[in-house]
Formats: sequence, structure tokens, C-alpha cells
Amino acid sequence: MNCTASGSLNLTIHGLWPTRNGCSHYLQYCNSSYEFNLEEIKSLTTQLEKFWPSLHKYANCTSHEHLSGSEYFWCHEWEAHGTCACEVKHIQGEFDFFQTVLELFEHQMNYDQYVLAKHGIVPSTTHPYRVRTVFAYIT
Repeated sequence: MNCTASGSLNLTIHGLWPTRNGCSHYLQYCNSSYEFNLEEIKSLTTQLEKFWPSLHKYANCTSHEHLSGSEYFWCHEWEAHGTCACEVKHIQGEFDFFQTVLELFEHQMNYDQYVLAKHGIVPSTTHPYRVRTVFAYIT
């Protein structure tokens, strides 16, 4: 697998993978009639580019092969997981799915950054931290 750096010191989103109560696996590809429409999330593009970039040089999106980079990744995440998230009452479509993920991420990041900074762990390109140490404070 070929990966690319995001150029950011922030943690990034990989996705939101819904599950059903009592299930040990996440749901995938729940409704193929919910096609990805980039226009639906145009107003979120700046936030998505910052917090939900594609770190892989490829992704799998069946309905829009003409997309590239992060757009292709968002398409994959929508088709694979967003269509299942629409089973949740307040997620009524593509925009709601991506907006909800961004809101959850922002809330979690604010908390995680506060906790880590309290323990002297701050974003850095020169000072590495052990994953075990970081996880000890945020899990």
C-alpha cells in the first residue's frame, strides 16, 4: 500500500463505521441507492481536507471513478459506511453523515489535545512520542 503524508500535525479522521447493538462487526454498503454526490458536501470541503484527507494514494469508490485524492476517499467512506449511518435517526443523508463525523471528531480532538497537553505531549515534528504513552492518556 502506498501512503502519502498529510502535511499536518493534527490527527486525522479515517471514518465512522456504524455497528448494530450486540454486533461485533461494523456494517458496510447498506444502501447502493445512496450515491455519493460531491456537491452535497461542498460547504464542508475545507474542513474535510484538513481533518479527513486521504493518506492512501488509492481508494475504492464504485460510483465515481473520475474523483481523485480525498474526494475519492470520501466517496468510499460514504458508500461503505455512510449509507449504513443513515439508519440513525438524525443522519438523513450524505451531508448529515460528514457533518456529524466532523462534529464528533472536533469534540474528541479538543478533549484529547487538552489531556495530552496536560501531560506535556504536544504536536511536534522533532520530538517523537511512544504510541503506548499517548494511548495511555487518551484511551
